[in-house]
Amino acid sequence: MCELNQLICMFLFFFNLSIFIFTPDFCFIIIFTAIAQVRTVYSYVGETKAIDSYLDAIQHTLKLGYKAGMTKGLGLGCTYGITCMNGQTDGGKAFTAIFSAIVGGMSLGHSFSNLGAFSKGIATGYKLLEIIKQKPTIVQDSTDGKCLTQVNWNIDFKEVSFSCPSRPDVLIFKEFSIFFPAGKTVAVVGGSGSGKSTFVTLIERFYELNQELILYRKKNLKISKFIY
Repeated sequence: MCELNQLICMFLFFFNLSIFIFTPDFCFIIIFTAIAQVRTVYSYVGETKAIDSYLDAIQHTLKLGYKAGMTKGLGLGCTYGITCMNGQTDGGKAFTAIFSAIVGGMSLGHSFSNLGAFSKGIATGYKLLEIIKQKPTIVQDSTDGKCLTQVNWNIDFKEVSFSCPSRPDVLIFKEFSIFFPAGKTVAVVGGSGSGKSTFVTLIERFYELNQELILYRKKNLKISKFIY
């Protein structure tokens, strides 16, 4: 009976693995896109369309499941039916063995769907460790420099070049210059990721510049303390 259960578990494992492999990739794409963009789906009343698209895409796997289910049922029924007829086991033990084999095979088959998450985690962990090991160029508790108690001067960016420490190969500002007159309201307009919010972080010295001159009243911002 033990050897028989092992064979059935192997059969169910490869059966569930085949279901996962032969399921078209665009079935998963439809699911992930609908969940990730669920607000857009609801705003355009596209729930029914998303469900219909998934049902159309899953038809091949559904037919495969019907055939495999019939084969699995006949195989298990005939196998344990013969063992019960020969007196090798009874109905209770046969049911327990069948149920255990089904659950074990399905669990093993579904486990392969999580292998992608492990590979992504390994790749992401390497990058995170690199960032954690970086030594900051700015000492936040430093007492050097001047404390700017009042800031009502002009702010002048002169040929500022800047890239984030986590992505030094991506240049956000390259020899960028802009002038903010004192007492004036200035609107910085641009697309997403164009560096609008980076102005504030540079003025508050959350980052050090690659090539810099940011001036407060013709004084270099780099001489100021990190106390506001």
